[in-house]
Amino acid sequence: MNLIAWRKLQAGIRGQGEKSVEDTLAHLWDNPTSFDVTSLDKLTVNDLTVKKFLKAPLGTDRYDVDAITGIEILRPNGSGDVEGIPFQIPSDGLNHYLKVDEVAADDDTTYVYGASTPGFAYDVYNLPATTLTGTIKKIIVTARFKRAAPGNPANVQYSAGIIIKTGGSYYGYGGVEADPQTDGGAGAISPGVVTTSWADYSMTWALNPQSGVAWTIADIDALQIGIKLRDCDSSIATVYTYCTQVYVTVYSHTIKAGYIWIEGADQHIINASNSERTLLSEDHTVATDPHTGYVLESLFGTHAIVRSIGSGTPTSLNITEQTLVGRVTGGSISALNGSQSMTILSGQAGTTFDFGSQSVTGIGGLTLLGSANLIIGTTTGTKIGTAITQLLGFYGAVPVDQPGIVVDPVGGVVVDAECRTAVIAVVDRLQELGLVA
Repeated sequence: MNLIAWRKLQAGIRGQGEKSVEDTLAHLWDNPTSFDVTSLDKLTVNDLTVKKFLKAPLGTDRYDVDAITGIEILRPNGSGDVEGIPFQIPSDGLNHYLKVDEVAADDDTTYVYGASTPGFAYDVYNLPATTLTGTIKKIIVTARFKRAAPGNPANVQYSAGIIIKTGGSYYGYGGVEADPQTDGGAGAISPGVVTTSWADYSMTWALNPQSGVAWTIADIDALQIGIKLRDCDSSIATVYTYCTQVYVTVYSHTIKAGYIWIEGADQHIINASNSERTLLSEDHTVATDPHTGYVLESLFGTHAIVRSIGSGTPTSLNITEQTLVGRVTGGSISALNGSQSMTILSGQAGTTFDFGSQSVTGIGGLTLLGSANLIIGTTTGTKIGTAITQLLGFYGAVPVDQPGIVVDPVGGVVVDAECRTAVIAVVDRLQELGLVA
């Protein structure tokens, strides 16, 4: 199933409950086409795994993080830093790793044995480089032991152990072993567990015990594995413990480029170059965010913007209603007050403000410079006042509404009383407007 087809499958079950998802997967099981379906409990489509008891992933393609996509067994191919076990069969003088490197255990044909009481003798062996890629999920070291019968069963003791060497230190069952000859008991092997018949024993390390994090390819390539032996009878020095085979199984998980999956609380992604990146689930709401290049979620409050001042550290700026944001000369990015806004707007020398068809209201005062003119259009014309109730005044006079009507004079040619009355009324109106003193 290609990515587009998978997206269609997602769309078909989006928003539906767990039961609907299960029914959908059951339908795919009953009607397989190009699907690689191994079981209804875990449906696998081109390496993409969906568990029926989970809702199908929406918006991202997620893999089953527990899946193991690569397994490789590495066997000794050379002597490591220590070759301290005293005896080997056959006793040919060759390196000990040749007695424990076989693919199929040959038991009594080749092996190493012998130790001293009460301490351990030990070997570690080099390994070939791994051919695996991706994330190393775990390693399991397996060794095949047997012991002789003790002279007194009551004296049986720890007599065999599994050890590894990584990052310059030895590790076994009890953790770090500064000296495997005297430290850590015998790895995972308890008293009496090693029997008089050949049997396999193993130890698992999910993480590199030296670094405390997941194994890397480089860790595996530098790894040495080994064994430690001592006499199984605490009172007799020649009741030996034997080892015929030792190897490590490496498990890896490789994911295709472009896919995302969740592991624990962390999100992982494979980028275009097929390299893994981990997007940690750190809390980005705290000031001690461990990442660089991230902006804290807490900076994004209601009606807030993020600004950078001085050092480049982002800070939050809350914006109240009717507020302009800007930067005055010598200042920082901030919410401007009215005076600062007017300073910025009025300081644009040579700039013509074109308000288009918008009305300008609420102006406290309009000042024209000495050389400024009030230019009026020549097509429609301009009204000063659009209603008789609007108040108007000139030269500091108290604004008044439109002056009343001046009655036309009606006297004869030799009677000027009405004319005088009309002229006086006109003067009164002009004085009222402030146009004459």
